[in-house]
Amino acid sequence: MEKYPDQLLLAQFRKGNVGVFEQVYKTYYKSLIAEAYLLLQNEQEAEDQVQGLFIEIWDKKLYRNVQIALRSYLHRSIHNRCLNVLDKQK
Repeated sequence: MEKYPDQLLLAQFRKGNVGVFEQVYKTYYKSLIAEAYLLLQNEQEAEDQVQGLFIEIWDKKLYRNVQIALRSYLHRSIHNRCLNVLDKQK
């Protein structure tokens, strides 16, 4: 699939385009894993949180509500998920 410019990617993502969802996943997966790992210091938990984020975005149709840059939205979301995990571990 041809890469979309960011704004077109976000527009298609908001419409629930499965192909674009897959592209977003492939594009941001590694950087989200890295951020999650920095917070959690556990590779498996980091992968689980990123997978969970994408499942939640798709199942709850959260992609419709993305109003900021997609990259920022995903990174802020994974950051918050990881903080929640750390809070539960305490």
